[in-house]
Order: sequence, then C-alpha cells, then structure tokens
Amino acid sequence: MREPASLTANQQALAILGAVVLLALVMKLIYDRRLREDYAGLWFAFTILILVFAIWEEGLRSVARALDALTLTAPVFVLSILFLTLVAIHFSVELTRLTRRLNRLAQRLALMEASDKHGEGEPRAHDEQR
Repeated sequence: MREPASLTANQQALAILGAVVLLALVMKLIYDRRLREDYAGLWFAFTILILVFAIWEEGLRSVARALDALTLTAPVFVLSILFLTLVAIHFSVELTRLTRRLNRLAQRLALMEASDKHGEGEPRAHDEQR
C-alpha cells in the first residue's frame, strides 16, 4: 500500500485559514442569533474537526490510510460528504416534523374559523361534551 501524499504548505495554510474563517462565521451566526444553539454545536464541532485535521496532518494521514486513499484530500471529501448527508437527513426529519405541525395548525385554524361562522354564543354539540 502506498503512503498518502503530503499536503503542500499552501494547501495546509489554506485549510487552516478556511477552518478559522468557518469557525468565525459560525460564532458570528450564533452571536447574531441567526443560528440556533442546537445546530450551533453540530457546526462548531465539525469546524473544530476541520481545524484539527488541517493542523494535525498525521491524524489526517491515519484517516487516509484507513480509507486506503492515495491523497490526503480524499478523506476530507469523504468526511465532508458524510457530514452533509447527515445534515440533509436531519433537515428532512425537521421538515417532516414542521410540515405535520403546520397541517395540525391549519386544521385548528379552520375549526376556529368554522366556529366563528356559527356564532360565538351558540354552543355546538361537541363543545357541550367537553
């Protein structure tokens, strides 16, 4: 098995710079309350992971060896694709939950509007049973 090629100084510097910029962006979004805290932990952890692998090339090399990759950039892409897939699944679950909640709210609103049409002072049959 061939040893994965090393990162050039420029590649490593760009990776570190990108990770620091991403970390600053996540922190700014949290500070501005544009990123909820439950998502912030996920993005913060991922950004720290990127920064660690950008600085600690031997750790990245170990992951590359485990994946039998020829370059050190391959595990970065694999881990990024895995992370983005998990984010997409999470957002799909959240979207499904919010869609169901929206449907329930729309049904409640329709019932409230229907009760207003019948008059507020007139009890309906199902209101008396409660």
